[in-house]
Amino acid sequence: MQLILLNKYFYLVIISLVFGHYACQTSTEKSPIPTIPIQTKTLVSTISLDKNPASIQQIPTPPDYERISISPNSFGHYLRQLPLRQDNQTVYLYNGEAKSNQSAQFAIVEMSVGNRDLQQCADAVMRLRAEYLKQQQRPSEIHFNDQSGKAMRWVGQKNWQKYLNLVFSYANTRSLKAEMKPRKPLDMQIGDVFIVSGNPYGHAVIVADMAYHPINQSYIFMLAQSYMPAQDI
Repeated sequence: MQLILLNKYFYLVIISLVFGHYACQTSTEKSPIPTIPIQTKTLVSTISLDKNPASIQQIPTPPDYERISISPNSFGHYLRQLPLRQDNQTVYLYNGEAKSNQSAQFAIVEMSVGNRDLQQCADAVMRLRAEYLKQQQRPSEIHFNDQSGKAMRWVGQKNWQKYLNLVFSYANTRSLKAEMKPRKPLDMQIGDVFIVSGNPYGHAVIVADMAYHPINQSYIFMLAQSYMPAQDI
């Protein structure tokens, strides 16, 4: 999703890993992410917590901000209710090793990354959407296109993890971006995706929550992501 913002500011609050200068790719093939022309302003807010938030919903907003209203059965509501890890704030890779950079994340979603190097950036976006649709008992809507445009569909009797591994193996930022429709920035919703398709790799992060300041009419939004190698969201 390519966003252009005019006249108002959006503030970035990162829940997981920083949306960095390079795409989600191996270190041997780096290509810079094109600059997304969004007028942004960094919001620095120190959050003091007596205990770790149990979910995204429980992460406090900065002073005077109010979470936007969402439907109880919406994708945004599902994302807000995602449980956060309580006992350990370490980001782990798919192989159980700790990620080398542990300074970027604020919180970690309590969701298995699997034991294969598959659930990377676009894969994490598709995983969250698929888990939501599965929870809502809407199996016919669980499908993602592979790189040739062929739909990979899930039906209830198929093994869930095998299906996810199939999607992660044959879909990527390019195929996911081709399925998505651009949205005007002031129409942004929780669950929308910032996505850049690279050659051969790109990057994708998902809007996990949003809040609004009724006085200065500014928005803040929280981002969640995975990366390479496959790792916690």
